[in-house]
Amino acid sequence: MEFILRAHLRKRGGCETFSSDQRVHIPENGLFTYPDVVVLCGKIGASDDDEDSLVNPTVIVEVLSKRTASYDRGEKFQLYRHIPTLREYLLVDSRKVAVTLHRKTEAGPWMLVSEVNRFDDSIFLESLACSLPLREIYLNSNLTDSLYILREP
Repeated sequence: MEFILRAHLRKRGGCETFSSDQRVHIPENGLFTYPDVVVLCGKIGASDDDEDSLVNPTVIVEVLSKRTASYDRGEKFQLYRHIPTLREYLLVDSRKVAVTLHRKTEAGPWMLVSEVNRFDDSIFLESLACSLPLREIYLNSNLTDSLYILREP
């Protein structure tokens, strides 16, 4: 996922992608976390508590697994909403073709913008001005359509 975003953002410039090794800190609620992918547009803002932690992501992507899906959709998303610079939150299901996008509105509240589940669909990230085809997102998976769910052992 990070590779796909990086390839799309090369054309745009001004934004940088980080993999799951990049820690994000939310000073307002104290959370330190490692999102699956972070996109930062503009200058890097480091945490006062830890200079290796970002505090100003523009987009956060979480890849949902059976174990993390509920937390990523619920409590973690509630904590992420305290990041003033965060504009979009993208959830990519690893067990079926399903991508969900939440976006912060100009007025401040968050809204569910899109839920797509077909290989021919795309998801548009407004803050990055790029469209991501699901075919690319799921390129290296063994998923074939939204009706197939990968069975985990």
